[in-house]
Amino acid sequence: NRTDILLVQYLIRKLSVITTTLSPDQSARMGRVTADGRVGPITIDGIRAAQGRMRQAYPGTVVDGRVSSARAAGHYGGGVWTIVSLNSSLRSKIPSVWPRLQDLPDCPGELKREIKNCM
Repeated sequence: NRTDILLVQYLIRKLSVITTTLSPDQSARMGRVTADGRVGPITIDGIRAAQGRMRQAYPGTVVDGRVSSARAAGHYGGGVWTIVSLNSSLRSKIPSVWPRLQDLPDCPGELKREIKNCM
């Protein structure tokens, strides 16, 4: 759904700026993602870059450019669900705001509205 796509795109782009452990390639690929609500080659490549970073910590992580719904405790085998890792990463970087993403000044307007509708 469009809101889920916007959320993933926003998290990837935000983490490309605030995560210091990314390689320059990972940061650049993730930084090209824009929150437009459409999945295309740039978004898929940004997801793969993020998953590549996740795989460094969790070698069983699948790098496929897809973000599936998380099941169980956020991990599967030797991997981590992408959506869980994205949220956890943002939470650890800016705990004073998470989970209130709508309070971040760069949160896209459409995503802000959808988050507020969920409250």
